[in-house]
Amino acid sequence: VYFRGIDVAGNISEVASYDVANIDKVPPAKPTASADNTGSTSKSVTVTATFSSDSAQKQYSTDRNTWNAYTSGVVMTANGTVYFRGIDAAGNVSEVTDYQVTNISKGTFSYTGSIGYDSIYQNVYVPALDCAGRYIMTGNFGIMEGKVTIYNGKTKVASGTVKAGTLNFNKGKSVLLDPANKYTIIVTNTDNGESASAYNLSLKSTELFLRGDTTDNNWKKAPKLSADESVDAWVGYGDAVDYRALAIDANGGFYSFDLTGATENVKLTVYALKNGKLSKVKSVTASAKKPAVSLSNLCLSSSMNYYLEVTATGAKKAKNSDYKLVMKENAVFNLSNNNWKDAELLAEGVEFSGTLTKSAGGDLLDCYNLANIDSFSLDVVTGKTKVSFYDASGNALKVAEVQMADGKVKSNVASITLTAGNASTDHILLSDLDDAVKYLKVEAAASGRNAYKIGQIA
Repeated sequence: VYFRGIDVAGNISEVASYDVANIDKVPPAKPTASADNTGSTSKSVTVTATFSSDSAQKQYSTDRNTWNAYTSGVVMTANGTVYFRGIDAAGNVSEVTDYQVTNISKGTFSYTGSIGYDSIYQNVYVPALDCAGRYIMTGNFGIMEGKVTIYNGKTKVASGTVKAGTLNFNKGKSVLLDPANKYTIIVTNTDNGESASAYNLSLKSTELFLRGDTTDNNWKKAPKLSADESVDAWVGYGDAVDYRALAIDANGGFYSFDLTGATENVKLTVYALKNGKLSKVKSVTASAKKPAVSLSNLCLSSSMNYYLEVTATGAKKAKNSDYKLVMKENAVFNLSNNNWKDAELLAEGVEFSGTLTKSAGGDLLDCYNLANIDSFSLDVVTGKTKVSFYDASGNALKVAEVQMADGKVKSNVASITLTAGNASTDHILLSDLDDAVKYLKVEAAASGRNAYKIGQIA
């Protein structure tokens, strides 16, 4: 575009120009879409889209009217169509991609056949189950006399009789079926063809346990669980157990595991791996009456591998439950100051803290260097600790005075045991330290978690 000015005398200015080059009318490329499962399934199907790099907005819709921000795959729990489009920074909208999900069957299996003709008195079917649940068997058998049986291998699961073409299967009750098993349905004519008939047979779910996830049923392939991470999951028939491999700090420490939301009996267990086998550390069971439980302050060593197991104890009877699991790191050990020669240097104005335990694989003691330190305080937060003093060569010695929590002063102290919550012995203050006192050792004096802090350093 060009611009000029003309004054009252008719004089014309120089011409100015401006090039406009930022108008974008080209829409982003059409997204592509794919599903994680295209075979027949009774579970949900996740449809994932790929957008062009200039798609500033990524959107999906299930009705082509209401558009939502796309962040990850769209989970379809029933057959239907999902739509995708991209919008660039200039507002240009791409063509819409649609993906049709048609492979969700919801657990219905139908069979047709005939029996009793040509000396054929038995037909066998193998249902392609992919989801655990409750199923019923129905059918129309013409005039046939016989029976219908479901086997798991050689073990009979349920059966029913056919009289005058009417099937009474499992006394009208549903049967629990798990796709991990190998089922066969056997239709038998019991009068050697006298009631030969064509028939249709239907195995249909009345309840599917869609939340089951069998990818974490083996501890050897368990996904990792780290501190402050949570798991929302389900255990029950067809998915009785979930495992997690625990990510422990390189030095080990104390950890807690909180399970909430149980509606049936759910057992929470922590295992240590010993000689290739899982050895129980501790367990607790939640229930409908006690839906929230915890395994608190477990001492987990850096030298061991640990696994967590969540089990629905009534899974065989379809006592299923959702649950939420959270892993918490209460404290980590400091293994770098376990010897007076490696003592950690106390610094003026800085607060130091530690956690100790007598448990195997834990941190029994911490050592501190008191060089250039004249005074400090030590508080026991939980448990008990024993405090001792040493000279420059690591030899035990006595300090002249130690002020206790109640204000009393003890003299010529070589070591002292402090107890959390004790008004007399949960805190000490040392002032005007003798130059000969060079090292401080803090030891666990009780089982479990013993935590302390050092402050008022001057």
